[in-house]
Amino acid sequence: MTASRIEITKDLTIPKLFLHQCKRYGRAKVAMREKEFGIWLPFTWQDYYDNVKYISLGLVSLGLKKGDKVAMIGDNRPEGLWTEMAALCAGGIGVWLFQDCMMDEVKYIIDHSDAKFFIGETQEEADKAISIRNECPKLEWIVWDDPKGMTSSSVLRKYRNLARNWTRKNRIFSKRRFSRGTAATYVFSFIPPGPQLFLRELF
Repeated sequence: MTASRIEITKDLTIPKLFLHQCKRYGRAKVAMREKEFGIWLPFTWQDYYDNVKYISLGLVSLGLKKGDKVAMIGDNRPEGLWTEMAALCAGGIGVWLFQDCMMDEVKYIIDHSDAKFFIGETQEEADKAISIRNECPKLEWIVWDDPKGMTSSSVLRKYRNLARNWTRKNRIFSKRRFSRGTAATYVFSFIPPGPQLFLRELF
């Protein structure tokens, strides 16, 4: 993958910049690292792109449409960044929750944002979503990463299986378009309403 430097214009958005950087650096440059068991594991820009692509297509396969909210909670790990970027690239809106949010706080954010997806890391986060699901009518899918202690449910999906049966070609992913007036993320401080940040405000 090679590409020239990107031109900063009024139409530039985060998904466009992400795709450009992935094409520019590919496997030649490390995009991020994660420390596991004392060892720093590298992820190239190609790894970044591949993970975002398949998570994005996985969310689309579950019914994600432009403007849908994707709530996320978990440790500061690459998967969180991949998921947020995947939601943006599919036209969704990221909604981050603090990992130590109490049950009523989780319910408030999920319900107030009209989140359709909840993506958590462990059983603890998934249990919070399961507990409040009946009180949040827009919540349709709960996606989890760590399988320890989890049980099966019609609304549960394993994070790493999001795109296993979704193998359409890149054209679905790469042809999505965004304007700088598209909402990118909701940020909650428990002072209603949750403010929106638009793509034009994130540069």
